[in-house]
Amino acid sequence: MVIIFCGIAGSGKSTQAEELEKILRKLGKTKLFISDEISGKVYEKISALLKENLTRFDYIIVDATFYKKKWRDMVFEICGRDKVITLYVDCPLKVCLERNKKRKNPLPEKVIHIIYHRMEKPKKPDLVIDTQKTKPKTAATLIFAKVIKKQYLTKKGFPEFLKRFGTLYSKELGIDVRSKKPSEIFKWFLASLLFGARISENIAKNTYKTLEKYNLLAPQKIIKAGWNFLVNPVMREGGYVRYDGKTSAELIRVSEELLKKYKGNLNRIHQDAKNSRALEKKLEEFYSIGPVSCRIFLRELRGIWEKANPEPGKFVKRAAEKLELPQTLEGLEKYWQKHKVFGYDFRNFEVALLRIGKTYFKG
Repeated sequence: MVIIFCGIAGSGKSTQAEELEKILRKLGKTKLFISDEISGKVYEKISALLKENLTRFDYIIVDATFYKKKWRDMVFEICGRDKVITLYVDCPLKVCLERNKKRKNPLPEKVIHIIYHRMEKPKKPDLVIDTQKTKPKTAATLIFAKVIKKQYLTKKGFPEFLKRFGTLYSKELGIDVRSKKPSEIFKWFLASLLFGARISENIAKNTYKTLEKYNLLAPQKIIKAGWNFLVNPVMREGGYVRYDGKTSAELIRVSEELLKKYKGNLNRIHQDAKNSRALEKKLEEFYSIGPVSCRIFLRELRGIWEKANPEPGKFVKRAAEKLELPQTLEGLEKYWQKHKVFGYDFRNFEVALLRIGKTYFKG
């Protein structure tokens, strides 16, 4: 994917290009070419650089004025129009001239005036950014959303989107929730409690794997292990240090409640619940189980437990908003029905949005 910045000198292209580069590096191999660092026949050299590096990088950002249409057409011809995102950076001439004065190596004002008056604005750019109103980090996020849309939210790209971002967390941990076995459902319940705390995903995963290492994936075994053993070595080895004592106590108490009320079988909670809201209420009756842990748990049981139908979380909604997708559960389900891919289900789509939202659209 090639992203070209188009706009006069001093409009803010370079600042935005650098912010975008930081984000795209998390996604794949990224290269930024800046016209100020290219001497001689700039666009001939940009052409050569694109041809040379197109297959070497996942993302190429080109920061240049591109004030002539033929130069942008050159990029389309080399890369293919569907692989190019055109950004027009808008800024008043007066502001650009003032910014230019503050540059380390300012351009002659005459040059900026020439570019401004000769600018052949893109007729249909993918995005227009007003740098007087939009901060660089915000602009980079908007551009990133366009990259995701153009790369993945297409008929050809959607399967790759699901493959790359949509692996279920339960599957990553080797938990077979689809089997509906009480032991597997409890494992996912346990993992959901860990994911629900304010810690990183990696620490939650490591802690679950440590519980697995010590064969503590059943309520009886957690109770028998006791608080001290859960705190150290289990929580310490998993890196779950900040909430080690609190979470260890919660795991024991929840295990005791589950055995007492439902004989250790979470499927019974589903059987007893009249509907999805009642199911959520029953789960939240457990000590320390709040809406976040409840939503995490039920999200991957959607379609497996008939009444598991939680509303999308804030990161799913945020990603949907940025990617111009429906933000309601009903809307997202309709989108999935229209674009669904063999071998995947709605849960994969929801998890993909969750990962995108948590990683790239936090603010």
